[in-house]
Amino acid sequence: MLEDFPSIAAKMSGTDEFIGNGGLYQIEQDEQSEAFKLIDAIKHEFSSSSDVIFRGSIIAKIAELLETMKACDNWTMPEIEPERF
Repeated sequence: MLEDFPSIAAKMSGTDEFIGNGGLYQIEQDEQSEAFKLIDAIKHEFSSSSDVIFRGSIIAKIAELLETMKACDNWTMPEIEPERF
């Protein structure tokens, strides 16, 4: 940007005293994270229900969510699947 737009770069620069490598903040994943707790809750609700329409609705929503999540380009499949699944 400095080479292509020097006047804008000059306006945007400052003395922010940036420390770090930049990039996205990485959150360590553990089995106790809120996301895993919610997945477990959905799994429990599915298993606890005998209503085939309700169970189908859960599957449809999860399938829709999974497709939306897969469409994001900022993820990597873990090499080892968690044992609890």
